[in-house]
Amino acid sequence: MMKIGRTVVGILVGLILVGSVVLVTLQQQASAFGFVERQQIGNFQKLTGEFLQNPTSGQPSQDVAQSRELVAQFEREIINAVLNDHTFLIPAIVDKWNNPVPGRPLPGGMNWDDYFDNTLSIFCRPCI
Repeated sequence: MMKIGRTVVGILVGLILVGSVVLVTLQQQASAFGFVERQQIGNFQKLTGEFLQNPTSGQPSQDVAQSRELVAQFEREIINAVLNDHTFLIPAIVDKWNNPVPGRPLPGGMNWDDYFDNTLSIFCRPCI
């Protein structure tokens, strides 16, 4: 009877140890994944800030304001995709925003193509 008790205790201790190792491993993976997300979002926000600082001289202030509003909407969509673990949607989001109204370019004197290409390079390296 004592042997059975020791065996059961041994099995329980083994399961607890295995469970602890699995839990620690999952936490490390989740932590590393969160770091990558934060780094990508930080790089994207830096890119967006640099993009918005590009000179827009000679552009009507209405175009500049509209461009900044569109960039803010695009930025929110991209960040939401990352936070919701839907980075696979980023190429489609970029395609959608690349030309929101067919035949009508985005306003402002900013280089939208480079901005979109750089966005893809941050989040979707195999997509470029």
